Amino acid sequence: MATGSKGLRAQRNRGIARAAAHCGFQVFFDDDFVPSRFALEGVTRCFHANPDVAGITGVVLADGITGPGISGAEAERIVAAYGAERAGPDAGVLRERPSLYGCNMAFRQGMVEGMVFEERLPLYGWQEDVDVSMRARARGRMVVAAGFVGVHCGVKAGREKRGQRLGYSQIANPIYLVRKGVMPRREAARLCLRNLLANHGKLLTPEPRVDRRGRTLGNWKALRDWTAGRLHPERIMEICPPFSRIAGSRRRDQDEPKPVAERLDAIAERCARSVVAGGFPGREPSSVTPFSQARRSRSRETDALHGSTRTAL
Repeated sequence: MATGSKGLRAQRNRGIARAAAHCGFQVFFDDDFVPSRFALEGVTRCFHANPDVAGITGVVLADGITGPGISGAEAERIVAAYGAERAGPDAGVLRERPSLYGCNMAFRQGMVEGMVFEERLPLYGWQEDVDVSMRARARGRMVVAAGFVGVHCGVKAGREKRGQRLGYSQIANPIYLVRKGVMPRREAARLCLRNLLANHGKLLTPEPRVDRRGRTLGNWKALRDWTAGRLHPERIMEICPPFSRIAGSRRRDQDEPKPVAERLDAIAERCARSVVAGGFPGREPSSVTPFSQARRSRSRETDALHGSTRTAL
């Protein structure tokens, strides 16, 4: 068992370091990707048949990331139906791609030796697949393999708990990759503009399970940080703390009441103020303003005048 820092990138790098000397290929799945029963065999056949290929991504039969998501049972049904129609995987290459799809990708160990995932892209690691693919592309082709097949469920729970964070990453991560020399400026501008337009365009009619308001706010926070010169992917850990920290602070506030002596002192002081003011314990004295004092004085003078008039009569 390997232990170490939290985070998907750190975990993958730790796995690469431990397995590099014992394997010829590296295969990475997201936890919501359901591969077909031929997926790993398809990766192996494709690499053996195409020695100039450094990275492979698969054929996604259905992708829940573009909709409400796909249940695990439905994903298994889809890949089972696909597998039932075939006796084995195809070793062919369908087409080349500029980068791989992060939910399912594989690399040839000999061509990507020494490469690691960028750990400065925290949490979702937005565009991490582009980062590693563009670096691996300098060593070999990036392709879509016909035999590498599966379903991406596109679970929304993780990324939409804090839409601000994802919105911030949608702007910060492409700009960071431009500075790193991995992503072309035109591509980064296209990604940022597309996300801005999508989030603002659907702000009034957001999709279920998509935090468009949070994403939009995150976009603008990233743009603000960019103009201020402090934009960085790791800033998402500062602009919106994790749920555990928020909930923990609330629990501490609730679970740690004021000491009994302090509360009794406050009650005693409040009662003393009320008694001195002629009120009742537990009730604050009414405030007296200069205007109310003048009005009361005039009322007393009027009563005295009326009283003297009645006496004279």
